[in-house]
Amino acid sequence: MEYSGDRLEGSDISDTYLFIDKRSGSDDRYCKSVFAKGDRDYTCGQTKWTLLYKEKEHVSSNKVEILYQHKSYRREGVGEIGRN
Repeated sequence: MEYSGDRLEGSDISDTYLFIDKRSGSDDRYCKSVFAKGDRDYTCGQTKWTLLYKEKEHVSSNKVEILYQHKSYRREGVGEIGRN
């Protein structure tokens, strides 16, 4: 399998894992990893994650916008992680 521009040579893209990442401080993206799926189920045995809460802080206005809040999310006892 060989990456060439915007397509993979020698492989059907539906049978391929392609992980793309973004460079911090830039709009540039790059291929972090690419490999054929094969017979292994990479989802088996993985930890399940549930998004409970997501917010966006608007620095210019110092306002916080709640983007998502799971119905069972409780804010009591939650510290202000990442905020100084």
